[in-house]
Amino acid sequence: LQPLVTFTLKDPGGRPLDIDGVYTPGAAAPRFFISRIPVGEEQVVNYIVGSRGPTYDRDGVFETIELGTYTYKFATALPDDYDQDATHTIAGAARRDLRDYDLDRYSSNDWVDFVPSANSDPMPRNVVTTETCNRCHDPLGEHGGRYQEVVVCEQCHNPELADDEHSYSMDVLIHRVHMELGDGYPV
Repeated sequence: LQPLVTFTLKDPGGRPLDIDGVYTPGAAAPRFFISRIPVGEEQVVNYIVGSRGPTYDRDGVFETIELGTYTYKFATALPDDYDQDATHTIAGAARRDLRDYDLDRYSSNDWVDFVPSANSDPMPRNVVTTETCNRCHDPLGEHGGRYQEVVVCEQCHNPELADDEHSYSMDVLIHRVHMELGDGYPV
């Protein structure tokens, strides 16, 4: 019940990267999320909820298959009775910091939608796309630039993320932020 992800890290030229930054400059710092959209519902629900709300998996185990190819075994275990017919998303956000080399920080996001039972096709929440956000925010890059894809943002910014005064769910937060700034919405 602990998801296992196989992933690759490559530079823009397609060369494999060392996750620890020993054999290639700049360590990469991947973070992984797992969520679901319950059958008959439309909102993302994160399996990993910390003291401040939905978050990424911490304390999982990374293993090297070969330079540039790795696995990550989640520390979080899914419930025994998890809904295998629900659309699930595993999302990753990696950042490579090359500021020590007079360069910048580089981020990459990716995800996969799937239905564990394989009884149907995934039905992801695709209300707003990153391309729409990038009409004004190019590239979209929140929380220091690490999160650049709406799908990855929604892993935390879903109805579970709220305080006594505000919802930080993507559908509510984005409207509130743009109205407060007075900049309207992209056409």
